[in-house]
Amino acid sequence: MENDNINSIFAELQRLGQCWSRDEFSRDWLGREKSYYRSLQSKNRKASAGAQLNLAGRLRTLGMRYARSEQPAVQEIGVMYLQFYTELIDALLGGSQSNTATPR
Repeated sequence: MENDNINSIFAELQRLGQCWSRDEFSRDWLGREKSYYRSLQSKNRKASAGAQLNLAGRLRTLGMRYARSEQPAVQEIGVMYLQFYTELIDALLGGSQSNTATPR
């Protein structure tokens, strides 16, 4: 999930003109050094929980702010950000539950 969602979010941010490069995405959205996202892609690794939480937090903050806008186009972006936020959090929580042992 995580990388599929993160890749989709990156592509959508680029499409909207909210993010111009993988370096910017790493730094401003994932809260990591600029080569982080490129490295994940080249090594086919998933983003750390911390990076995913940084992304979710940024999406939530901006989503709430944009959703309150009086401009419908900005509101739509806000709603989209909040949907991405929800998907990331659900996946993080689902992933942590599937990794825990079932008590006997």
